[in-house]
Amino acid sequence: MNISKFLRLSHGQWRSQRTGHAWDRCETSELDMLLDIAPLALDDEAVAHACRQCDLDPDTATFPFQVAWTSIDRASTSADDLSIFVPIPNPDNANYGRIIQSHRNSSAPIAIGKYHFNLDGTLVLTTEHPTTIVEEKIWFATPNLRLQVFVSKPKLASDRTTTTFISENRVIATTTRPVAGAIA
Repeated sequence: MNISKFLRLSHGQWRSQRTGHAWDRCETSELDMLLDIAPLALDDEAVAHACRQCDLDPDTATFPFQVAWTSIDRASTSADDLSIFVPIPNPDNANYGRIIQSHRNSSAPIAIGKYHFNLDGTLVLTTEHPTTIVEEKIWFATPNLRLQVFVSKPKLASDRTTTTFISENRVIATTTRPVAGAIA
C-alpha cells in the first residue's frame, strides 16, 4: 500500500459510524455521518495556500483531497465540516511523509501531521495540536469497508484521553431495473 493507492481507494461517499469513549469520565458517544472524499487538483488555490502557510513547496504535494461530512441528523454542512488534506511524501520513500490539514472555509489553524504505512497496509497519522497529540490508524478491511482507530492524548495530565472506533462503509449507487416479466 502507498499513499496514492490508499487515497484512490478512499475517494467516494462513505457512511461513517463512530463510537467514542472519554476515559476519565467513562462516557461514550455515538455519531453517524456521511463523508464525501474527493480529489483536488494540484493547482487548487486552497492546496497552494495551505502549503505556503506551512512553508512547504506546493510542487511536492501529491493527491490532495477534500473531505466534507454531514451528520445524519442534519440537512446541510457548515464551514467547519469541510477540510482539505495535502500529503507531502518523503522524496526517498513515499510510504512516509507529512500531511497538511486545513479547514477550507474556516479560520481554524492548519495542522501538519506525519504519516507512514505499516507492513499490513495500515495508514498511521500522527498530528500534534496545541493541547493534544492525535494518532489515527486507518485500514481497508475490504475495498468498500474502512476501519479507523483514533486516539487523542492530552499534553497536560489534567486533560482527558479519548478514543474512537470508526467504521466506514462505501455508499454504492444502485439502479433499479425492472424485473423480467413484472407488470409495469
